[in-house]
Amino acid sequence: MRKLVFIYLLLLPLVAAFGQGSKSMYTEGERFFAQKNYAEAAKCYEKAVKAGDDMLAPERLITCYEEMKDYKKAAKWAKRATDDGSPTAAMKLCEYYMYGMGVKHDPEKAIEIYRKWIDETEYPRAMVGLGICYQEGIGVEQSDSDAYYWFRNAARLGDAEGQYLTAYYCFQGKGTLQDYKAASEWAQKAAAQGHADAAALLRKIP
Repeated sequence: MRKLVFIYLLLLPLVAAFGQGSKSMYTEGERFFAQKNYAEAAKCYEKAVKAGDDMLAPERLITCYEEMKDYKKAAKWAKRATDDGSPTAAMKLCEYYMYGMGVKHDPEKAIEIYRKWIDETEYPRAMVGLGICYQEGIGVEQSDSDAYYWFRNAARLGDAEGQYLTAYYCFQGKGTLQDYKAASEWAQKAAAQGHADAAALLRKIP
């Protein structure tokens, strides 16, 4: 037992140094990211991932490679982060499948991922994404009523984009009866969260 304790104490500084190296690379990446030097930021984030910092670096890598228009690499990191349980990455991956960005165009796969997150977590952004699929007829038959259904569900969970889209559909009478009162109420909720389009819509509602 004493021998094991001795080995543990001996290795402890090395483990701490390993963690510090990981964090320092992530911090360096953040510095470049703030400067919009996405190429250098990506290098640092990838080193952070290799050093064991898998929490935030993969999501940052998605953004870096998107900014550099390298959607193949962005999709690669989106897949990895999705597998690690990142909802933000999962929604990005759905977009890539919907529009064939960095991956094979596969809207059915996007819908599968959206439904998985809805069924397992009731994630409102997945509801908005699925609503957009119905709105645009991507991977499903176009349906304003189904789009409105999913936007409204997201809105009820407090999602600003869902609230804005619900307001817009009520204002236009798309997928539901035209209802200026409901449109105003949902637009106000979204605007209160800083949604600029919702604030603009409020000025148009009689």
